[in-house]
Amino acid sequence: MALSWDKVKEGDAVTTLKKGPITREELKAYGFASGDTNPIHMDEKAGVMAGLGGVIQHGLRSMAFVSQMLTDWAGAPERLKKIDVQFRAMVRPGDIVTSTGKIAKKYQADGHKVVDVDLLQEARTPVGKGSGSPWPAGTQLVYKVAKEEKTPDKKKIVDFSLVKEGSNDAVLQGRFTQFDPNVAVSTAGAPKIEWAESLFRAWLKDGDSVVVQAGGGGFELVRLQNSILGKATVALA
Repeated sequence: MALSWDKVKEGDAVTTLKKGPITREELKAYGFASGDTNPIHMDEKAGVMAGLGGVIQHGLRSMAFVSQMLTDWAGAPERLKKIDVQFRAMVRPGDIVTSTGKIAKKYQADGHKVVDVDLLQEARTPVGKGSGSPWPAGTQLVYKVAKEEKTPDKKKIVDFSLVKEGSNDAVLQGRFTQFDPNVAVSTAGAPKIEWAESLFRAWLKDGDSVVVQAGGGGFELVRLQNSILGKATVALA
């Protein structure tokens, strides 16, 4: 059923659309269906050779999530009149992608009832998980790289820490070799963490924010990034 222009107002939220976790199989299927078979989206070795640490999602697929959010909300594909986005961060396998929007302006133009919508898409990347509650949910940590070297075959060896935001207090220090899931944590008393590939593939960058979330009877560490910012114009009934 088409959404009525008369029943919305500036500041109203668009119905959120959540996708994921993103899988490598989905990226391959999208590549073949769309004709964009660039290897960085479909082949792990190509993604590594390009310095990406593995495959990344097609930008147009991320944008399609935003478009679907708008057309589902408006009630028909033809109601999306214009969309303009900026790609701000890469989306990777394992990410949960949430598209949101808010009505910025409501008006009539050329006989049409339209709204302008501010767009935001967020990619939630798993970093690790464990049992218990070593830190309160919502705690903001910062991923810090203390030292980075390379092996003879060009893999990174990274000494890292997680530091409480706004301080220099490291809650955890560790080391890993890129593509090796065995992460050595040197901080005494640190919780046992099952690290996600975002860490040991070196997808995290120095200064990235990592948030503690409650989940599954324990805790999760996730990185939150804005993958898309943009604007759209939608015609309503």
